[in-house]
Amino acid sequence: KVPRPRASTSLALFTTTASSSLGGGGGGGEQITQNLDEDEPTNSLFSPIDEADSSSNYYDEQMLHKEEKEDWKNNLVKWVDDIHRQSSTKCHCYAIEEINQQQRQRQEKEEEQKQQDRDFPSPSRTNKYHDAVPPFEWVEGISSLDAKSEKDTTKKIAIRTINEKDHGPLLDISSVNSIRHAAQKFWDITNTTSSRFTLQFDQTNSECHLEDLIVLDETGQLKSTIDNLLQNKIYPLVRAAFGKELNAGGATTAGTRLCVYDSLVIRYDGNKASAGDQQYYSASQPLHRDGGIVSVNIALNSFEDGDFEGGGTFFEGLLASSHSPAHLNPPPHHPIIRPLGVGHALAHLSTERHAGAPTRSGIREILVFFLTLRPYPYGVPQRAPPIERAFHLKLAAKEMVQLSSALTCLDLALNESPMDGEAHFWKGFRLLQQGGKGGGRGVEGEGKNKKNDNNEENPTTSNHNCNYIHKSIHHLQKAQECSPFDARIHCFAGIAYKQMVDLKYKDSKSSSSSSSSSSSSSFEISHADRMILQKQSVKCFQNALYLHNQYQKYGISSDFDVALAIMSFSEVLARLEQYEQALESIALLQDTKTQQGLKEEVLEHVNKHASELTRYCKDNLRQRSLSHL
Repeated sequence: KVPRPRASTSLALFTTTASSSLGGGGGGGEQITQNLDEDEPTNSLFSPIDEADSSSNYYDEQMLHKEEKEDWKNNLVKWVDDIHRQSSTKCHCYAIEEINQQQRQRQEKEEEQKQQDRDFPSPSRTNKYHDAVPPFEWVEGISSLDAKSEKDTTKKIAIRTINEKDHGPLLDISSVNSIRHAAQKFWDITNTTSSRFTLQFDQTNSECHLEDLIVLDETGQLKSTIDNLLQNKIYPLVRAAFGKELNAGGATTAGTRLCVYDSLVIRYDGNKASAGDQQYYSASQPLHRDGGIVSVNIALNSFEDGDFEGGGTFFEGLLASSHSPAHLNPPPHHPIIRPLGVGHALAHLSTERHAGAPTRSGIREILVFFLTLRPYPYGVPQRAPPIERAFHLKLAAKEMVQLSSALTCLDLALNESPMDGEAHFWKGFRLLQQGGKGGGRGVEGEGKNKKNDNNEENPTTSNHNCNYIHKSIHHLQKAQECSPFDARIHCFAGIAYKQMVDLKYKDSKSSSSSSSSSSSSSFEISHADRMILQKQSVKCFQNALYLHNQYQKYGISSDFDVALAIMSFSEVLARLEQYEQALESIALLQDTKTQQGLKEEVLEHVNKHASELTRYCKDNLRQRSLSHL
């Protein structure tokens, strides 16, 4: 939970006027089939990307010397490792994981056993290793948006502690009450309800850092309670469930220790949210990923006893499509999960995209720990864990204006975590921005295509733009595989296919009018390939809007640009001569929820574009009707 720079997803960056975008690349009148899976881009359009040399194409032109580039990359990684070192050692009030020789040997045996079991995931309890670990169960979801075969089964998303034998909740009622009373005392004394984090709605949420509560407790009892909780419950639980991720990148149990880099008590006030003109999702948190490696959420009051309605943690990875396979057993979990009772815990990797579901009434309170690893013994040089490195490298990339620097950060992040869907998304997004600078779709006022002496677009520049979009599509496809339930990824994949059609069609026209036959062949695109690209675009927009509707269904706030998706989707439908469907899509832009939060200049652009596109579709429908007379 850190500040997350938003992508510049304004319609002005990616869409063109209806006249220019629909004038070329039109469709031939073929109907969109229900099953688009049969249409795949041909090899001539999407040859495999060679990742070994893909990065050098972007930034060798801007970084003068290879040595300078390597020095810059090395300093960047050192900076990330230093951030991790500081975050893992700043909270001195929390106990650090203690592991003796006997525990280490036992954990090594358990790791061997878990490695054997990993290929056979089970949704039932997996705590069968030793009695010191609190019993828990896995929460699993479907591994892809379009799971249709036996291969597309389930993916582990989170764990929940359960009652079993002599094991009950991680915290007893007395400890829970002491934490709640300490938080209320802190809010009363300080007259503040906000923390150093930013993902909160101040009017309905209250947060405080647990370390501040420990400092205020003169008896020392609260620290003793928390230390016992960490050493005897949370650390063993996290080691047992997420040992593979903790040991990634060369980290070992002998060389690292679990620790807390921050902890919060959070109160969601559903009564305030339901009063007046508060937004439906205000007593909540928007979709996000956490820092650290593992997040642990402990319930401080009861849903079952009626303390609140709604609430819980929404996991994007638990969203199931409307055609979920019947063979899955047990069926997918509901996307909103809560701990099983007061004092029980819900834990997940920080890379799982999630949100705080709206608390509709009553008051919900939770205790959250953000865990990371620190070197052992302290002072020994230690690289940051791969998850942490990738997290901070992605944050750095979002802040960087220069394309070469941003792509370098994202390449380094993918080196640490090759299946990081968010890193693939941001790389695809930045490449799409660069490729979209041609043809008047400038980003931040930059870079229209250069003209030659005949006032025609330079074929070399256009070819570069196609190359950027080609690489963008590659990374957005990877992002779709790794994070199949992120609506933003599907939206920008649809835009990338759409822009490829724009450039290919425009370039084929300019090439055919040029006297140079050698440049013509590199820009040509067949009608069949153009149709395939447009149908792929339609499928992506359908997925994006379906997922957005799922967010809305559960009251989840996100940074998905629904206006951009609807406008782009409508354009592609019109190109395919599906004018009725395009008009239905445009009508969605009149929804107040769609327009909510748009800046005045963007809203003006949306309305103007929608008006032009509506007129275009109606004119064509009128002509079609006249032709049938």
